[in-house]
Amino acid sequence: MRMDARARQDVAFLGSEFLKLDARAREDTEKVDHDVKKRAERIHHVATILKNIAQTRLKKAADRHWSDGALEADLRRADFVAKQRAMEDSLMALEFVKNIHDRMVSKMCKLKRSSIDTEKTRHITLEKNGKTLEFLPGEVSSDRLTAIQEAYWDIASALSEADGIDYTDPEELELLVATLIDLDAMDGKSSVSLLAECSSSPDVNTRKALANALSAAPSMWTLGNAGMGALQRLAEDDNPAIAAAASKTIHELKRQWEIGEGDSWRFMVDEVSPGDVGSQDDNNGTS
Repeated sequence: MRMDARARQDVAFLGSEFLKLDARAREDTEKVDHDVKKRAERIHHVATILKNIAQTRLKKAADRHWSDGALEADLRRADFVAKQRAMEDSLMALEFVKNIHDRMVSKMCKLKRSSIDTEKTRHITLEKNGKTLEFLPGEVSSDRLTAIQEAYWDIASALSEADGIDYTDPEELELLVATLIDLDAMDGKSSVSLLAECSSSPDVNTRKALANALSAAPSMWTLGNAGMGALQRLAEDDNPAIAAAASKTIHELKRQWEIGEGDSWRFMVDEVSPGDVGSQDDNNGTS
């Protein structure tokens, strides 16, 4: 009985001590939480003060910058750069159209001279296995020059209403490239800029239109370095259709120069006078 009573007393004592420890732990926890919250509030207060100081200093610096005229100068400089860029784009477009015009006038003058010239002119052709190949640039017909002239005026009038040529318009781009091919002007300065810009354009339709326009070239001679370079870039395009079209064009152009076993090549220089041309036309008309 004494042992049982003693055990009960010990259990009761231990229970009371555990309760005291639990109560003290709760007090310590509440104290720690209170200290943490107090420190967090103090840090937040300091951060708010620093933020206000920084905003005040920034406002003073901006006001000083504005009062010194520097900010206004920056705005004027940015506006000037934007206007300069727009003027450069317009100038490039005008130079491009002017080059087309000059080429067109030169072709028309040659055509008129050839119609009244009494001397014989030489026409160089190349035959492969008896088939005439249009490797070397030939003369542009008067009808084609008339069509190019109409296109020139359309472009010139469009420039008067816009900041520059719209290279993103597929139809307009194909017209421009076709005109350059007809006038043998693919390696001109403005043409090189146009081909480089369009072959690297982020617009898929622009790159597709350029690939279609270049595919109409009769030979590598007419495309020149600029045209072939644009085709090479398009052949590596991420768009499968564009890459395939450009690769096919390159393959067809290179195949013109393939010399296989048994192939015969012949350069011919024909001397033709205006009288001969007229007699040939009469014979064709009576036959």
